[in-house]
Amino acid sequence: MAGSYDGSGYRDFYEVRLSDLTGGGPPHWVDQSAATFDNDSAASRFVASQVAQWRRCAGRQLTYAYPRPDDWQDTYRIGETIDSGCVTMISNVITGDKHYTDIRALAAKSNVVVDLQFTGFDLTDEPAVAINRILDRIASGGHECAFWA
Repeated sequence: MAGSYDGSGYRDFYEVRLSDLTGGGPPHWVDQSAATFDNDSAASRFVASQVAQWRRCAGRQLTYAYPRPDDWQDTYRIGETIDSGCVTMISNVITGDKHYTDIRALAAKSNVVVDLQFTGFDLTDEPAVAINRILDRIASGGHECAFWA
């Protein structure tokens, strides 16, 4: 996800990816990142820009190449965005298997952008629960999550 932040003016970026490749099939993973910006306006602008890009891509297909020795690739259909409070999520599915999903969740609170990606079979509310738990731990200085149009 780090490439999404190139040229955005972020100050610091931290990312952790946990994966399970033991099944022999498509991997399951959770990718979590947090980026800080100079202020809450800059963080909100970044989220608004990313969300606008996701909305422009809805319904299109993309081919994702996994970083594996056999150059495994899958075609995903990009879903519609879902807004819940200050969190926007998008669910992308492999065109041949609606049970294997890639869900991104994105939100800004204070000067921090939280960006999660969950990929695996039969995902439910895990991304929403995780991002809200992270957002709850960010000091807001009297401001709640950033909202955008």
